[in-house]
Amino acid sequence: MARKRERPYGSNVTPVDSLDALFGEGRPAAELVRTSKIKTRTQPRRYFDAEKLEQLIQSIKQHGILEPLLVRPLPDNQYELVAGERRYRAATLVGLTEVPVVVRELNDIEALQLALVENLQREDLNAVEETEGILQLLALKLNLTLPEIPPLLYQMKNAFEKDKGKGSDIRDNVIPNPESDLEQGVQGVFDELGLMSWYSFTCNRLPLLRLPEDILEVLRRGEIEYTKAKALAQVKDEASRLALLEDAIASSLSLSEIIKRIKAVQPPTEPPLLAQRIETISKLVKKHQVWDDPKKRRKLETLLAKIEELFSSDGLDESQPKKEGEVTHNEPPLTSESLQDSSPLKSNLDPLESHTDTTLAISSESSSPPSETAEKPLEQENPSSKSSDESRPFAQEEPTVGGSELTESLTDAEMAQRLGVKTSTLGKAKKRTDYSEWSKSKDPDAKAWQWVAESKRFVPLEN
Repeated sequence: MARKRERPYGSNVTPVDSLDALFGEGRPAAELVRTSKIKTRTQPRRYFDAEKLEQLIQSIKQHGILEPLLVRPLPDNQYELVAGERRYRAATLVGLTEVPVVVRELNDIEALQLALVENLQREDLNAVEETEGILQLLALKLNLTLPEIPPLLYQMKNAFEKDKGKGSDIRDNVIPNPESDLEQGVQGVFDELGLMSWYSFTCNRLPLLRLPEDILEVLRRGEIEYTKAKALAQVKDEASRLALLEDAIASSLSLSEIIKRIKAVQPPTEPPLLAQRIETISKLVKKHQVWDDPKKRRKLETLLAKIEELFSSDGLDESQPKKEGEVTHNEPPLTSESLQDSSPLKSNLDPLESHTDTTLAISSESSSPPSETAEKPLEQENPSSKSSDESRPFAQEEPTVGGSELTESLTDAEMAQRLGVKTSTLGKAKKRTDYSEWSKSKDPDAKAWQWVAESKRFVPLEN
């Protein structure tokens, strides 16, 4: 199997020691330069493993530097180190005064890209150093400042996820806006590196930079994998986190063992409040736009219908304003039995006589004034004479209009509409036993109508 340096991460990346391919020409001749004239620059790598550096020192003592360093010229006959910092450090520790170098004219972008790729090829950068190096490269390529890069990537991520939620057949290595020069530049950088897609980098690597500083430090030193570091960062108590971090490093704990210990030290989380869950679900529905998926939309409509039924059964269905002339059929039928079983609703009004003695004022002529309205006692209903039509909600009899009496069987919603009240008002009626007291109630809903249980008749009250 090819070694790491001979097996690049992506097909577009060439190993740094293949200078022919790197510069597109014959291998440049190496020359000796004094170590005192070489200046180091900001490198992607900040931490060097002491054990591996010692191994390199012993190799240089025995064989010398077998591969030249890559530098670029500076004013005053100075040079800036581009690639080969580990060899340069080892050479100075050995005491070498001269080292072999290849001198190339490189701009800042080319120098940083070569330094980053060289480190990626020879010895893995840790996740934090790799992330910071890629951000530096993006800033140079796109001519932006370093703080401007993360917001750009998150903006691309959000646009990509929005398009993906609409069912677009796109992959995570495709930019959401091909017309954008900045997004094309981002795509080009990740294509050249061949390490991962810009989307994977944004989702998995950028969040690392928000980890606590103690976690970032051990990541930079390469003492722990970034997946374990992300898990340890969940421990908010600093003392507990540091103790667990030291134990994880000393005992080489696996990720599953770390997670178990985190659960042991973390206080139990309380389940979110129902209101918070509902709000979260609402945000998720809007974010993922499930109504664009016919299958999910049908399921959602079924679940919503059950929720609406839950509220309507309690007379609380106020989710949508009723339009004029709109009829709904989601209320359960109202029967005299359900009224009799309901608990009475307390009132501060003076008690009236029993509703069994209530009389119903019905005008014999539409032109008759209220004062001339004839009254007659209600006839008690014979239980044995109940209509076979009992399964219908109920039969309502309206006051005479123009001398004729209108009698028909209506649903709750239809009767509520005819009487000019809300359907939920019928739900209130289920909780009353003394319906006659509504005739004197100041409640706007109650003033609109009166239910007489024995006769199953609705009669609008006089204003």
